[in-house]
Amino acid sequence: MYIKDGSNDDYSFGRQEESTYSWGWLGNHVESSGWNSEDLKKQVIEKLSDLGYEKTIYHTRGIHICEMCGNGMGNSVIKISYNGKFYTAPSDVVHYIKEHDYCPDDIVIEAVLNGYYLNDDDIEVDWTSGKLGEEEVERQFKSKLEKALMRGMRGLIK
Repeated sequence: MYIKDGSNDDYSFGRQEESTYSWGWLGNHVESSGWNSEDLKKQVIEKLSDLGYEKTIYHTRGIHICEMCGNGMGNSVIKISYNGKFYTAPSDVVHYIKEHDYCPDDIVIEAVLNGYYLNDDDIEVDWTSGKLGEEEVERQFKSKLEKALMRGMRGLIK
């Protein structure tokens, strides 16, 4: 699936969100490649490789196949809160970096290394509170996202 880097199209929400910065949705080609620093590339790969299930969201039962090489890869989304934006990528973006030399924008690299990674608790609506209407679900969801955005502000990351 292709979404242009820097777009506010949010795959995980299925709509455009002003607070979203999509990256790593490459489809069948790499737009930006070549790293200025192999050390920086290694840091990004290490950070993304250590995420695990707990630091990804929107898990599916299927698996995404790389449109460039055919390897099976991820089945979830990485959403990083950093300085008032959500940086959203497929969980298999580390494959694109390792195997296809994909290099995201500098602001994304900064978010990867310093941001807050959302987990299911950050987006889960409290369904135990009884029958929820669409408006209440949306309200709870937006409230959770606002809290997650705050966690990604510099100085608040724990």
